[in-house]
Amino acid sequence: MKVTVCIASRGKADGLVEKVEEILAACTLPDTRVSIAFDEDDEAGIVHFDNPRVVWSVAARADDLGSAFNRCARQCPADLYVCGDDDRSYGPIGWDSLAAEAASKLPAGIGMVAEERADENALPDFLAVTAKMASVLGYLMPTHFPFWFIDTWLDEVARMAGCMVRAPITVSMRPEGTRGMRDLAWWAEFFDRTRPLRHAEASDLLDEITGGTAPPSAIWSAVMQHDGMLLARNANLRNSATAASIEARGYDAVADERYKRTRQRAEELLLREVL
Repeated sequence: MKVTVCIASRGKADGLVEKVEEILAACTLPDTRVSIAFDEDDEAGIVHFDNPRVVWSVAARADDLGSAFNRCARQCPADLYVCGDDDRSYGPIGWDSLAAEAASKLPAGIGMVAEERADENALPDFLAVTAKMASVLGYLMPTHFPFWFIDTWLDEVARMAGCMVRAPITVSMRPEGTRGMRDLAWWAEFFDRTRPLRHAEASDLLDEITGGTAPPSAIWSAVMQHDGMLLARNANLRNSATAASIEARGYDAVADERYKRTRQRAEELLLREVL
């Protein structure tokens, strides 16, 4: 099984080089690669790697965060895509083998691998999506958001479809936080209101997993079983005071044209698909 770690550059060249080296040093599968999406305007510049296991591309900065991850997957096809970033690495030695072994147990090869956690309802720090799951969904990461929420979206879809497995993987992270956050309470509300779209995606996954043999009522029942836990996830983020305090730790960008376009598309999605 081929594993690709997808990283959307965030303009931190030194940290990126360090984490890529750590990721590859702990790999044991010969075909594991790191795929990096650089933006033309990365303020730290573009890093050129000599390691043949690192693939990168340079393109105009996308409006949304998910598009960069989708570019990573296209430029380095694999069977399992780890949705990473430039401030985390994985262990122990052979973490990629552990992830591949866990993924091999997924019915029809469709699903997500997460790390083992004491609180299994918590959002995982390690998130890997099979190529077959991405194919059914039509994306590796959703393209609705300027920051955050993309991994939460996938986590919810996998939980609803019952296609998440765990692997004994550890994650090392630098606590640097997300940059450019704004309107966090609005995006939390948007995320919750788009849950019906994730219901539909999870139903599509279950239909593919079961080969179309399960009745729609059974699929819908399976999809809905996690809703109680999921509904409570964003309660703190929808609180304007809490959202403002979180934004203050990562708010370092103006609401530029890219952000405005992303939010406008999100508002149109609510009108078209949800309301």
